[in-house]
Amino acid sequence: MVVKANVTAQNGTVVTGENFYDYKQKSEIYIQEVLKGDSALLNQKVSLSQMGGEDQNVVVKYHGTTPLVENDSVILYLKKTGDKEYIPINEDVSIFKVEANEQLTNLQSHKIISELKLMEESTLQ
Repeated sequence: MVVKANVTAQNGTVVTGENFYDYKQKSEIYIQEVLKGDSALLNQKVSLSQMGGEDQNVVVKYHGTTPLVENDSVILYLKKTGDKEYIPINEDVSIFKVEANEQLTNLQSHKIISELKLMEESTLQ
């Protein structure tokens, strides 16, 4: 699924076990446009989990994961993990930040691309 969304809230870290990979940073996103996938999610808020996070004793950061912050406007390639629960596919590889000039910057490669070109490329996959 590919969506254009706005980060509306940071919901902190959820720790599901005792290992570093059990740390997940949760955000709430508002889906403004469904570019590919389930159109029922249009104008819905869903939960986004990214690798990493922190508690009172530990800060876990992953190379290749850039935590999103409130008010970020992004295009995301998502995988459903539960009811209104999603993760970005391959973390930063599938996150494109929408810049003020409507250009998109990929968080992993820092490559700048237009939304049209991104959608053309995603239809080839």
